[in-house]
Amino acid sequence: MNLETFNKWVGIFANIGVLAGIIFLALELQQNNLLLEAEARRSRAETSQAVFLRNIENPHLVEAMVSESVDPFSSQLRFAYFQYVMVGWQYSYREFEAGLIDEESLQARAWAFTIETITGFEEHWDNFKFGYDSDFVNYIDAIRSQTDIDAIRSQLD
Repeated sequence: MNLETFNKWVGIFANIGVLAGIIFLALELQQNNLLLEAEARRSRAETSQAVFLRNIENPHLVEAMVSESVDPFSSQLRFAYFQYVMVGWQYSYREFEAGLIDEESLQARAWAFTIETITGFEEHWDNFKFGYDSDFVNYIDAIRSQTDIDAIRSQLD
């Protein structure tokens, strides 16, 4: 075997090695994307659980949420709770816009239902939506106009 033939074989094996490396890298990227999606789902689940945990741990918050009272304490609790929820929703919307989650995972219809059915939430949204990103506000308002709240209620009954 002469040197020229040897160099050709080395070049072929090097090219095969590069191709194998590219394939391996593509597989690693795909696996990383799957892990990122799983992490995003876990994060949304933890956020949802945190909202429920706040209700469980704070009987005053539950009382303020179901009360029609306008006393300053209840009003402030509702305001803080609504802000907490809306900031989480806006974050999820940004993940949706970035393509990290799909629209079904976003559960925006549930947001519309929440805004329409929880005492004071609709008023809070209408009064304070100016403080959120305009894309998020437009999305929420569009979803609210497209969501049949009565149909959701009948599904829950």
